[in-house]
Amino acid sequence: PAPEPAFAWRWTIRRDEPLPNLNGPGRMPRFSGWYCYEADIHVAVRPEARYWIRFPQISDCARLAINGQDAGMLIGSPNRREVTGFVTDGVNRITVTGCNTLVWELQDGASTHLPLRPTGITKPPLLEMRLPD
Repeated sequence: PAPEPAFAWRWTIRRDEPLPNLNGPGRMPRFSGWYCYEADIHVAVRPEARYWIRFPQISDCARLAINGQDAGMLIGSPNRREVTGFVTDGVNRITVTGCNTLVWELQDGASTHLPLRPTGITKPPLLEMRLPD
C-alpha cells in the first residue's frame, strides 16, 4: 500500500466562510500535492432510506472515507457517491483526501496556457436521502 501523505499546513474553515481555491489568491498558487478535508456531520439515519453525498465542485480526484471506512473514489466534478452502508445514526466523520495536478508547481511553457480548475472542494458537499417509493 502507498504511504499516507503527510500534511504540512492546516487551515480551519468556519461554517460561514466560503471554501477557497487552494491555488487561489492568498493561498498557495504553486501548490501541487495532497490535500485533506475533515468534518463531522450529524445524521438521523432512517433504516429504509438510501444516502448519497454529492460534491458540486471538487477538483481532480479524491478518496472519500466515512467514519474511517473507505467509501470510494471521486473523479471530476460534479460527483455523487452512494454512502448508505457507511453513514451511521449520530455523528459521522467525513474525510476527503485528494491531489491536484503537477502543472501548478511546474508551470512549464505549455501548461501555463491550460485552463485549470480550482484546487480542492470549492462548493459545500451535500448529503442526500431518498426514501423508497
